Amino acid sequence: TGTYPEVNWTRIDETVAVIEAIARRYADEPAVIGVEPVNEPWQFTPIDVLKTFYWRAYLVVKAIAPAWRFVMHDSFRFDVDVWGGFMAGCPDVALDTHVYQAWFNPSVRDNFYANACAQKSIIQKMEAAFGPVVVGEWSLATDNCAMWLNGFNDNLPGYPKLPCKFVKCADPYTGEGTLPQAPPSILKPLQGPFGTGVSG
Repeated sequence: TGTYPEVNWTRIDETVAVIEAIARRYADEPAVIGVEPVNEPWQFTPIDVLKTFYWRAYLVVKAIAPAWRFVMHDSFRFDVDVWGGFMAGCPDVALDTHVYQAWFNPSVRDNFYANACAQKSIIQKMEAAFGPVVVGEWSLATDNCAMWLNGFNDNLPGYPKLPCKFVKCADPYTGEGTLPQAPPSILKPLQGPFGTGVSG
């Protein structure tokens, strides 16, 4: 429906406590330079709730690990009207966005190139309004046929937009015979469980 019927503040409190535990555990670990408290929060999460969560997690992290970067995912709302000015003046914050073309309408190669090149100016506008931006995930895929991309043996309603082709799985990078049942046998049918969509 595009909305939550209620906000579970207990789970939010628990998540902030987990972030605090992570910060305490790794504050002095030189290999850890920051934290992103949640990956890809749902795009219909109430933005005031999400921003409140980010504020709480930021204050907890900076109190324990003041040199860490604090990275926030944009909740698939990479919009200066949403994020511009948020946490203005706070040190060590960055906004994470994920750039995918796999859910676009089918098109010609030049349109995908043009969109990829246009990301530069979009990101520059956000950096001017918010601050540093990290493209934390991206892909060269131009369709979403990859199995498990939207869940285990599942896909989003209305996708894929083109027929998917079955291709041979790559050999295991660890060498032949080192991983049980890898690569999957082409003699076996698709393995479940299956979701409600179409994938593979």
